[in-house]
Amino acid sequence: MIGTWKRKPAIAAAMIFVLILATTGVFIRSIQIVRDDAGWVSRTNEVVGELNSVVAAVREMEAGALGHVITEDVDLLKTFQTAEDRARKTVDHLDRLVAEDPRQRAGVARLRPMLDEKIGALREIIDAMETESVEKARAILASGRSSRAMEQVVDEIDSMRSEERRLLNERRTEAATNYGIALAAALISGVIGSAVLLVSGRMINTEFEARIRSETACDEQRQQLAFTLASIGDAVICSDTSGNVTLLNRAAETLTGWASNDAVKRPVAEVFKIVDEATRAPIVNPALKALKENVAIGTSNHTILITKDGRDVAIEDGAAPIRALDGEMTGVVLVFRDVTQRRTIERLEEEQRTALIENEKRKDAFLATLAHELRNPLAPIANGLELISLQMHDPEALRRTRDVMARQVRHMIRLIDDLLDVSRINRGSLMLRTDPAEIGDVVRSAVDMSRPLIESARHQLSVGLSPQPLWVHGDPMRLAQVVTNLLNNAAKFTPPGGTIGLSTRQEDSTAVIRIRDTGIGIPPDDLKRVFDMFVQLDPANPRSQGGLGLGLNLAKHIIEKHGGTIAVTSEGKGRGTEFTIRLPLGPAPNPQQAESRGAAITPGQNGPSAGPRLTGGAALAASHTTSIASASPDGGSSADGPGGYRILLVDDMRAAAEIVARLLARMGNEVRVANDGASALAAFEEQQFDLVFSDIAMPDMSGYELAGKLREMPGRERPVLVALTGYGAESDSRRALDAGFDHHLVKPVGVENLKQALALVERRKRK
Repeated sequence: MIGTWKRKPAIAAAMIFVLILATTGVFIRSIQIVRDDAGWVSRTNEVVGELNSVVAAVREMEAGALGHVITEDVDLLKTFQTAEDRARKTVDHLDRLVAEDPRQRAGVARLRPMLDEKIGALREIIDAMETESVEKARAILASGRSSRAMEQVVDEIDSMRSEERRLLNERRTEAATNYGIALAAALISGVIGSAVLLVSGRMINTEFEARIRSETACDEQRQQLAFTLASIGDAVICSDTSGNVTLLNRAAETLTGWASNDAVKRPVAEVFKIVDEATRAPIVNPALKALKENVAIGTSNHTILITKDGRDVAIEDGAAPIRALDGEMTGVVLVFRDVTQRRTIERLEEEQRTALIENEKRKDAFLATLAHELRNPLAPIANGLELISLQMHDPEALRRTRDVMARQVRHMIRLIDDLLDVSRINRGSLMLRTDPAEIGDVVRSAVDMSRPLIESARHQLSVGLSPQPLWVHGDPMRLAQVVTNLLNNAAKFTPPGGTIGLSTRQEDSTAVIRIRDTGIGIPPDDLKRVFDMFVQLDPANPRSQGGLGLGLNLAKHIIEKHGGTIAVTSEGKGRGTEFTIRLPLGPAPNPQQAESRGAAITPGQNGPSAGPRLTGGAALAASHTTSIASASPDGGSSADGPGGYRILLVDDMRAAAEIVARLLARMGNEVRVANDGASALAAFEEQQFDLVFSDIAMPDMSGYELAGKLREMPGRERPVLVALTGYGAESDSRRALDAGFDHHLVKPVGVENLKQALALVERRKRK
């Protein structure tokens, strides 16, 4: 139907065009005939006039020459010369006029010598008169040469005039014939043109009516399409082949922020401005890409739409060419949808999935750490039970063993209490025994509990207390637990010989406790995770020395239950860490209550100048290595098994090291104990050892590092290296062997385990 509609007007237009061309041709031809006729008449008249001018000039020339002969008048000689010149010029002009007529050009060619002959005859007469005599001139004139030349000229000119008139009559007859033909053609063209106009008018009228019907149908379809585009949920933008917007549906207006009237005719890249979701870099507009490549562009789901008012909208988008029935591209349609909600759901699902994976990892790490932390106190307890049977006749040794076992039992109780506290916090049942509590008392209690760990690491602790008492309404035991935990962390994560500062002060209505160390610091990215449950920021770091990752989480909950806050700051790795506790001040107890609680503090007693300073120094250095000689046969029973070896036992847990060292000594071995890697290296330089037991997690270096350094130490026979650790996974055993250990033992170790290690030395010595 569309093809027919296109062809019929084209046919009608072609017919009208042909008619116009034909009519125009007839009129042009008629005009040309009239013009040519007039031209030929004008030319003939001009040629005849020039022929007459030649005759007149010749006659004037003859009159001047003869008059001069007769009258001897010089002026008549000038007349001759002027006429001669005019005659020659007239013949030249005549030659140009008849250039297109071969016959007349031949006549002009014949006329020139005749004219020359006439001029020559007249000049002969004039020359004879001037050089000889009048009689001689008259005799030449009487000879008839001039007369004959004149007759030839006149005859030739008459012949040319006759030829010109004949040509004129012939051309007029031809023009009349052509004019008749032109008139007939014009009449015929008029008749045919009228018929063509009638037919074309009918065709155009028919097609016009069909076009109206088609446009009406198109309008209906356009309205239906507009309703459809307005109803669908996807946003749609159409553009022409120049990349300018031609249409926006309602959804596109909502998403882009552009009204349809404002967007139409604007570049599509201005209305549909997109960037990459991850990098925020501008990306190629899919509509422009579809225009350039003339192909459909697949859906992209990592795109951010920048709306007119600058908002970000996560979208999916795609584009495809719009083609006519003949396949020619007429524009592009761009389809996109808001996926913000879906992206949010996907992000939440990903976060939940990541959290589940992280929780699973934390659970596994927690179980491994819990096993390690339980094995550490269990080791001296289990070894102590074995040692008791060997020390029945040594009351002092029995007492020391019982003391070690009691301390480890208390340590296990603290671990279990921490786990129970976590459980109570999760259930919301952690109870506080609140009373007026003085911050100075809390700090002193915490310092007393942390003193052994601080001294063992040779740290310098500076304590500066507020000059006036700071009373809070809280649980003194729980608050001391928090401060103790922070001091222990500072001691563990500060290299030996470091500095720890503890201060209290009043800021407005708040009691502030600050604990700062010169330790390894915390990377900025890890600061927000410090207080998460079961989190150990760097469990592989030997300074962590175990732990369940509960202390700081418990501290945060305890402080918050007191209505306070706890915060951490660090300038980064190696720059130390500072914890700040803020607690709301409470009313001070009356003097009788304070005295009964032993809390009366006089001004300046616990101020900054009087704050306790705990230092380690050289006096404590010796405590990091201890020699235990083999037990005397008179000292009690000895354990059966190989003995007589020099053994170095490296473990930062003094109780566990002491018990194992005694067991080894009871087997007849010489045992030296080192509580850190540096002390172990120093002992190894002093003497040769047959066997080295080493813990893995130690404050200054890991057991893996120590094993590597011992193997590389020059001038020493390589000892048997045995890892002695609370980590008992298969991967821990592989890692120990890869680091250079010969054997891997999991705490608690029994006598049989120790015998296996000693057997390794015996086998090596036999080899």
